[in-house]
Amino acid sequence: MVMEEEGEFTLYDQRNLECTHPSFMENKCKRCNLCTADCGHPATTPFRYIHPSLAVTVDEVNRVRDVNMKFLTDNKKLHLVLDLDHTLIHSKKIKKLNCTDKESIQNMKYDDVFEIKLSDNEYVLKLRPGVREFLDMVSSMFELSIFTIGNREYAHKVVEKLGGFSRFSCVIAREDCLQKRQKTLDLVLSHKQRVLIVDDMEQVWEKCCKENLIKIKSYDFFPLKEGIVVENKELSRVFEMLREVHNVFYDGNNDEDYGVKDAREVLKRVLISRGLSCVSQEQYEELEDQKSVEVCRVKRLKIKFNGAWLEKSNKKIRLFG
Repeated sequence: MVMEEEGEFTLYDQRNLECTHPSFMENKCKRCNLCTADCGHPATTPFRYIHPSLAVTVDEVNRVRDVNMKFLTDNKKLHLVLDLDHTLIHSKKIKKLNCTDKESIQNMKYDDVFEIKLSDNEYVLKLRPGVREFLDMVSSMFELSIFTIGNREYAHKVVEKLGGFSRFSCVIAREDCLQKRQKTLDLVLSHKQRVLIVDDMEQVWEKCCKENLIKIKSYDFFPLKEGIVVENKELSRVFEMLREVHNVFYDGNNDEDYGVKDAREVLKRVLISRGLSCVSQEQYEELEDQKSVEVCRVKRLKIKFNGAWLEKSNKKIRLFG
């Protein structure tokens, strides 16, 4: 370190005053190269999915989010965070498959079934019916990210089968979590008021993130059932909800200040208008078709509406608007 005459700043002092120390790699400021201790140990968040040693200050995260919000607004998009397992795909370790399932897979009796090899295991992977079409459609309205509790190697292999990394702005995996097996939007570089989540598990998310959540019914393909083909239309239901939230948020009023709008509030209104909560898919299990049937008759359907259970007997229930 170079010292100036007494009473003058050291070179360290000058660098420290001129730099805001927005981010660090390997415990050194990326801008001025001072170590974390010399920068005053600022509060940071690790973004290991970008670089293993990257840590970013709160102010810098918010600055990036502001930039991204302008990009989203200019392109009339929101940000969608997607889970992998039981949401977009179902996978199982090959060594845990029964003989019938192994034989069926080897004979390629099913579409969109893949084998993936990791350093410590081999998996068989089944894409959820309609997942590629779903991703194609939502990508016109949303910037897409993946957040999974699976490890990074597994997540990257699955993403390759979903169309590759160019489809997603980021892939966040188990190694990136701030708390063990807990998901948080603190790792997503968009403001929370612009983010929606689709996941089959509510409990893995921080409590403050649950108002962003649309819960999807868990997709389970294994074990296989001989002679039974289930047409899964959950992605269609979720897509209709996402499209409605997007259309209400960007309602065509060019004078609207989108900076003050909140996608979470729009989602609440959409859920209420449908008589649903984000955990409501199970309420539709009595219905034979969840997408194409707009009005149907059921003997008895319980709907959770604003926290209260209402009973409908021999009434027409209007679906999707």
